[in-house]
Amino acid sequence: RLEQNILGNWDPRGRHPPERRLLILGGPQSGKTSTANSILGDEVFDIGTETTHSNVGQTEIYGRRVTVVDTPPWAIPSDPEDIPERIRQESQRGAALLRPGPHTLLA
Repeated sequence: RLEQNILGNWDPRGRHPPERRLLILGGPQSGKTSTANSILGDEVFDIGTETTHSNVGQTEIYGRRVTVVDTPPWAIPSDPEDIPERIRQESQRGAALLRPGPHTLLA
């Protein structure tokens, strides 16, 4: 039954949130786009080209809307002040596409 709870088609309290929002973050060539496509069950995002801006895709799984945002690549520097402004802005934009905010961050 735990598997069903994780997948979202069973809730011991009888409540089912109407949607799930996922933000995918990671470095270059880390499989973010492939992961997003796998979650969505289709090739929603173009594989083979570098993601240059945040993209959003949606599907329905077990009657629940699932929204996934694929973001451009980034790496975690030792000092957060070293994050390039473009990457910082695009990560924030990706999160904003999931208003009121993501349920899950995948990195």
